[in-house]
Amino acid sequence: MNDNLASPTDPSAPGLAESLNRLAIRLKETDMELTADCQDKILTYLEMLTSVNQNINLVGNCDPHRLVERHTLDGLTLVAQIRKALLAKPATNRIRYLDIGTGGGLPGMIVALSCPEIAVTLMDATAKKCGFLTSVVQKLGLTEQIEVVNGRAEELSRESQFRERYRFVSARAVGTLKLTIELALPYLKSGGVFLAQKTKSRIAAEIAESKDLLANIGGEIETIEELDRFAEFKEALIVPVKKLHATPKQYPRDWKLIAPAK
Repeated sequence: MNDNLASPTDPSAPGLAESLNRLAIRLKETDMELTADCQDKILTYLEMLTSVNQNINLVGNCDPHRLVERHTLDGLTLVAQIRKALLAKPATNRIRYLDIGTGGGLPGMIVALSCPEIAVTLMDATAKKCGFLTSVVQKLGLTEQIEVVNGRAEELSRESQFRERYRFVSARAVGTLKLTIELALPYLKSGGVFLAQKTKSRIAAEIAESKDLLANIGGEIETIEELDRFAEFKEALIVPVKKLHATPKQYPRDWKLIAPAK
C-alpha cells in the first residue's frame, strides 16, 4: 500500500475519482487489473455509496482514501483469487458467486463490477441495504448479472435456488471462521471454495475451533494466502475452504446454535 498518499484530513487529499485512478494505475498488469469500464462502474458505485451513507449506515467510514485504498482493494484481493481459480479450472458455464452479509456491497459489489463474466448474488438481512444495492444495479444496468437478495443466510441456504449453486462464496465481517463455514458451505457446489477473509492474530485459534465442523460438513482448508505485499493488509489473510462433498441436510443449524453465546 502506498503510505505516501495524502492524509484523509488533508484538504489536498485526492477525491474518489483520483484515488481510484491511482489504484488502477498501480494494479496494471497484475491479477487485480481493472478495465476502464470496470473502473467507471466502481466509481459510480462508490459515489452512490458515499451519498446514501449520509442517511443509511452502509459503511462506517466514507473517506475517499479509505473507500478506495482499503475497501475497494480488499474486494480486489478476492477478484485475484477468483481469476486465478478460473484460469486453473475454466468454467463451461457462467459461474456463480455469493457474498453473504454484503451490507453496502463490500466486497461483493467490487467483485461483481470487476468480473462482469460471473453471475453475482448479494445477500443481506437488512432491507434498506438491499434497497440501496438494487438501486446501484439498476443505475448501472446490471440486472442480468447481479441479483440482490434480502434474507437471513442460514434460512435461505435451505432453498433449492440457492443451496449448492455457487462456485465461490465470501462472508466478510460476518463472524468467526467456524460460524461462516457453516453459513457458506451449504451454498457451494462440490469443489467450490469459500474465500474467508481473516487476520493472522486469530487464524490459528479459529482453525482449531473449526476442526470438528470441517470434518462433519465436508470442508478442507487449502493453502492460505498472505496479503503482506500491501502495507495496510500486513495482518490480512485469505483462507480458502474447499467443499469436498454435498453438505449434510442438518447444516446450517438454527442461528441460536451457530452464533456464539453472549
